[in-house]
Amino acid sequence: MKKSWVKICGTTNYADAELAWSLNADALGFVFVEGSSRKVTVDQVREIVDTLARPIERIGVVQSQVVEEVVELVDHAGLSGVQLHGDEPQEFVRALRGRLPAARIIKGVHVTSAEELKDRVTQFQDCGLDNLLLDSHVAGQSGGTGIPFDWKQAAEALREAGNKVPVIVAGGLNAENVAEVVETFHPFGVDVVSGVESEKGRKDPKKLRAFIAAVCKEQKSEVA
Repeated sequence: MKKSWVKICGTTNYADAELAWSLNADALGFVFVEGSSRKVTVDQVREIVDTLARPIERIGVVQSQVVEEVVELVDHAGLSGVQLHGDEPQEFVRALRGRLPAARIIKGVHVTSAEELKDRVTQFQDCGLDNLLLDSHVAGQSGGTGIPFDWKQAAEALREAGNKVPVIVAGGLNAENVAEVVETFHPFGVDVVSGVESEKGRKDPKKLRAFIAAVCKEQKSEVA
């Protein structure tokens, strides 16, 4: 069984990007959301991407921008995909898919209640998404909260909604709990920020190694 896709989000510097690549992470996440303590600029990301020159996905996290701005960001920063983390409707996703046919498009959904999650999941079933990303909801924060949501309740809500879009799970993940997430959701992927940091915007090599090792270990145990 292939291991879950692993995205290391909140990447702000080349050293952390290189370490994630060396540990076989599948994607780097770069936050372009105003007000985030992990926010980066287009020039910063382009320098990381050009210096890295390695086969790894590069996902830009954006919030409630217009389609043209997102397309320009992907081009100028050298991204391979985007994560929509605002109030973007189905029509936005469809328009973006038309402009970026080869990009990975992820829609972030904050988990508040089972009923609201079912409604949100239903909205985005047939609009060109590659993935839904489930994240915790904390007022005033768009992500990187370090707080998990109710995984079992959310997994049941996905089943009841008949979700067909491959899911990425985020929100308070770390090396100690990611195996439980994989067992509960059998997700396409997992996304981590604060759980592998030494401080906001800086990765802790020991935590990062432990997180990726825990994901791989869980996949091996399922096969066994």
